[in-house]
Amino acid sequence: MKPISTTIAAALAGMLATGPGHAGPDEKSQTELDALRARVEALEAERAKEAETAEDPFTFSFRNGTTVGIYGYIKGDLIYDDDANLGTTTFGLKNLAPGAPSNDNFQGHAKQTRLGVDISNGAFDAKIEGDFFGGTPGTDEYRLRHAYGEYKGLLVGQSWSNFGPLFSYPATLDFQGPAGMPFARVMQARYTYDTGNGFSFSAAIEEDKNGNATEPSYTAAAKYDFDRGAIRLAGISRDITDNLGNDIDGWGVSLAGTAELWQGGSILGNYHVGDGLADHLVFALGTGVANPNALFFGADEVEAESATVGISQQINEKWTLSANYGLTELDRAPALATKELQSVHVTALYSPRESLTFGLEYFYGENKLGNGTTAEADRLQFSTRFDF
Repeated sequence: MKPISTTIAAALAGMLATGPGHAGPDEKSQTELDALRARVEALEAERAKEAETAEDPFTFSFRNGTTVGIYGYIKGDLIYDDDANLGTTTFGLKNLAPGAPSNDNFQGHAKQTRLGVDISNGAFDAKIEGDFFGGTPGTDEYRLRHAYGEYKGLLVGQSWSNFGPLFSYPATLDFQGPAGMPFARVMQARYTYDTGNGFSFSAAIEEDKNGNATEPSYTAAAKYDFDRGAIRLAGISRDITDNLGNDIDGWGVSLAGTAELWQGGSILGNYHVGDGLADHLVFALGTGVANPNALFFGADEVEAESATVGISQQINEKWTLSANYGLTELDRAPALATKELQSVHVTALYSPRESLTFGLEYFYGENKLGNGTTAEADRLQFSTRFDF
């Protein structure tokens, strides 16, 4: 079907063109025709915008050009622990004691259900997002994840730390995810510069994740996007205080990458190393102290080294399979404290519709203490997720 403007303009042009000798329209008629064509095109654009909004009932437009979009998903999890109750996520692995009696456990929750709002007026963008992992254990209180505004590359507010390579985070049903990944959402001021040819650079001043920080953290990153993947290098510098009041000069380096190497298949890899870095990684070893072992080793920082690798394969439009391995290792630890964590996630996702996903995941975790003893855990998780 032809656009309204084309149909009307053609008809009027034909009318104006008919006459003695089929002479063309005079100057006045041509001006009126141009004005009518412009008016019809404006009406068409307005109709298209209304149609676009109607297709997305969760997006609202205002007269000043500002749009507000509501997004999120509803996620339900059914979890069976074969060895010990790890909790609503696998975070409990780091507290699993070797030799503890086996204690099978079944539980369900919807804490990962997420709700967010995107706000934009063309120049300034803002986001507010949260889930229900807040409050004391056993409750489902709303928890703020993101709250920030962004203007021409400058982001101010709470969001992911600039040190973490968000683009290479593995997709797992387990909200905790593989060991070895940086994981922090913090208040910050970050500036990102995109060169337009695949390279982007960012730097940030951040509130440190550790509650005993005496100064902000400083982060910087460089990323290169190419046709079938991306690679990113990042660094962090932190000044923290342990429970004994010792000053800790922490630092870390992160190297991450993803690549689509064949049809429907992709791989990811992450490597991180640094001093006084363990509490900035998934499972937060040494939470509450910058140096996880400062009580035993004084102010000499403990080195943390971690890695994550993963592979995924899209079988068809509905099925995707993936496997991810994670490792975090400290160069030393007290006898009864974690020295090494390993995790394995094997995941199958089935999406019968674009907004609906069913998933089944097997998890294996291993917690190795400073005395060399090891505790193991197995978990099976079934999840449903409806995106809106």
